[in-house]
Amino acid sequence: MYVVPIHIARSGIHGIGIFASRPISKGEVVWKFDPSVDREFTAEEIEACPPKVKLFLETFAYSEDNKRFVLCCDGGMFCNHSPNANTTTGPEDPENTMIASRDILVGEEILSNYDEFDITPRLF
Repeated sequence: MYVVPIHIARSGIHGIGIFASRPISKGEVVWKFDPSVDREFTAEEIEACPPKVKLFLETFAYSEDNKRFVLCCDGGMFCNHSPNANTTTGPEDPENTMIASRDILVGEEILSNYDEFDITPRLF
């Protein structure tokens, strides 16, 4: 769940993205796994889904180990990838926290380097 104010808008990187609605300071927690908002799936649960749901989850969920898959249900699924991301995994809880790796300006797209936490292949 994003713990900073965000909005969803068109992205110059890919389709739509997540944008900062206020300045975010370097080191500030940006996203934290929250089971009341974010949904975890097992590989078996995904395999049992209808094809369209399975494709949706394969596109928008991430996995660090191909056993636990996480779908961010507050718009986080629209956070785009960049090798020069402005967020990084949190040092205390890297599986469940993202922090700002530098100051992020109002209106700036919030980006993650998927390679830090997602072993599933990217389509783009």
